[in-house]
Amino acid sequence: ITYNSSLGPAEKSRRKWLFWALYGFDRALALNFGQPPNIQDYDITLNMPGLGDNGNVLTHELWLWVGLARWQGEVYEHLYSAKAQRAPQDARIGKARELANVGHEHMEKFKVLVSMIENPSNTLGSLWTIKEV
Repeated sequence: ITYNSSLGPAEKSRRKWLFWALYGFDRALALNFGQPPNIQDYDITLNMPGLGDNGNVLTHELWLWVGLARWQGEVYEHLYSAKAQRAPQDARIGKARELANVGHEHMEKFKVLVSMIENPSNTLGSLWTIKEV
């Protein structure tokens, strides 16, 4: 996505959110169909929307979505890709365990986000350790 300098801040923000939503769909579909994602992380220069403990649940949902999407990409790359299929079984088992632990971390973040939605007085604090792209 390239920004046209004539676009206003609201339109730029909308396009940024749209890109990251599509990124998540791309990863989910790729893993579902056993195919590599179309959007590669190394091709992305667009930063995620800013994240702070500002109570913006939608921004936190987006971070959760993108974090899960990145995890799905790693699952495909390390367990299902042609390269992964050639790796020794014990290496794949170890990577599967590691990825399962990361999946559990995402589930815990999801639980915190749900509690925030159910009780807006809860704080999201330092929930995220995802690096910005």
